[in-house]
Amino acid sequence: MRVLEAEAEPNPTNRRGALASTPQLLAILDEDPDTWREAVQKIQAIMHQVRLRPGAGSMLWRRFGLLDEVERDAFFGFLTSGANLKRDHPILQLRTQLMRSNARGRKTIEDFKEVALIIKAWNLWRAGETVGNLSYKYGGLSREEWPLPR
Repeated sequence: MRVLEAEAEPNPTNRRGALASTPQLLAILDEDPDTWREAVQKIQAIMHQVRLRPGAGSMLWRRFGLLDEVERDAFFGFLTSGANLKRDHPILQLRTQLMRSNARGRKTIEDFKEVALIIKAWNLWRAGETVGNLSYKYGGLSREEWPLPR
């Protein structure tokens, strides 16, 4: 959740820097408790399908809703059901990775990488783009910048 409320953080694996503090996160939660209750309820329904972490999922639900509530609801609806999505659809790619990651009862995708993949899928979907393989590279020479929801 701290990374989602941070300034543009080029390296989310570096936990220092401009990450939101606990009091800042609590202030965000206190701003609109009804929105948070709704977010948690929505994410809990999705968790049974793709096992998103509730804190990160709720924060993403909130952030995407600030951009477009209708598209946010559609995005999470597609993520939950996967219905009528082609193989190169970014939401289906995300859903497949999340389900595969959780198939053995333990997560194989690091939390920050899961958040980055969700944001990337959101951005690709909103841009109407397709993807052969949804990925986020956070190390090495081909490291990507932290994606910001658009």
